[in-house]
Amino acid sequence: MRSTVKPLLKYKGIIELVISFILAFSIIVAYFHETTNFENLALGVYTRAYYGKINNVPMHSMGLRKKEEILKGNKERGAKDVVLLIGNSQTHSINQYKEGDVTFPELLADSLDKKSIDIIASSVPNATMEDFYLLYQSWKKDVNIKMVVFPIFLDDTREEGIQQGFYNDIKSFRIADSNAIAKKINGELEKMEKVTGTNDLAALNQTFQEITESKLDNYLNTHFNPWFYRPNIRGEFFSNLYKLRNTVLGIDAKTKRGIIKDIYEENIKALKMLLDDCRKSNIKVLVYIPPLRNDYEIPYYRNEYITFKKQMGEITKEYNAGFINIENCVPNKYWGFKGTRTFKGLLDIDFMHFQYPGHIIMADTLQTEIEKMIK
Repeated sequence: MRSTVKPLLKYKGIIELVISFILAFSIIVAYFHETTNFENLALGVYTRAYYGKINNVPMHSMGLRKKEEILKGNKERGAKDVVLLIGNSQTHSINQYKEGDVTFPELLADSLDKKSIDIIASSVPNATMEDFYLLYQSWKKDVNIKMVVFPIFLDDTREEGIQQGFYNDIKSFRIADSNAIAKKINGELEKMEKVTGTNDLAALNQTFQEITESKLDNYLNTHFNPWFYRPNIRGEFFSNLYKLRNTVLGIDAKTKRGIIKDIYEENIKALKMLLDDCRKSNIKVLVYIPPLRNDYEIPYYRNEYITFKKQMGEITKEYNAGFINIENCVPNKYWGFKGTRTFKGLLDIDFMHFQYPGHIIMADTLQTEIEKMIK
């Protein structure tokens, strides 16, 4: 008996390691084998991302991901003057999606195409004004922009910088301006380029450790399936961490979000740079306060929200831009829920995304203003 126990004790550590490995492997294969799109996780289970097309050719992209296809479409349609729509997830999402539903950019494109106006849309989840400035500058380089239309969400002025994950296809583009916001964005783009290796000289800057890790990573991706699931595991981890925070702190969609002064001011600087460039380039601008459901207490401090709307009106007037407040244009019956953001399993209110009838209303509302300004 003793002779059997001793070898087992001797290899106890190895046995535990092997068992742990088998368990971990089984859990990964069982629970993380399905690919999840964590980019749209914040939309919730009741909302679907949708990117519009004209004659089955893309006219709307997340960030700049389908830019070449969109440029080709614009050229095929006669390289017409462009009305550029930029926005956040409200621009590319439909609550309670049904087959055949489309977003307001596609509806606008279909209507205005008959009037020799080409619509191009580009949106980024939680887009900051720096994102808008970057998107505008990138499209301006390649198409003849006659007008820019974009919303200003108080929510998104709490976000900082550019959402780097949506600009992997931007290559070596830099904003050709010397203002502080342009320099800041260009700095972020340079860091991205080094990380993604789009710069031909990037490999020269890699250390031996980076080269070795890259080769090992490629090998494991090819020969060891669970290694491929790392993004799913990482995404689930941060998703659950986010839910845990919300559960512990009692945060949901109705929780008040206050202005973060320093970040807000950076967004205002980027807004002014965008408006200033449009004015100098003789490009018309329409800025709008976006739809917001009001059958619940809004998730902002009321005084801050009133001041914010007033300030946006003043800034757009200063730069001779159009400004409309359409926060009440989508009736409450066309909004919905976004699933749960906590471990309690309760449905959360969606203040950001509306159903297809809301997109029809948005298209009609914006079309009237666009045609008025284009004339």
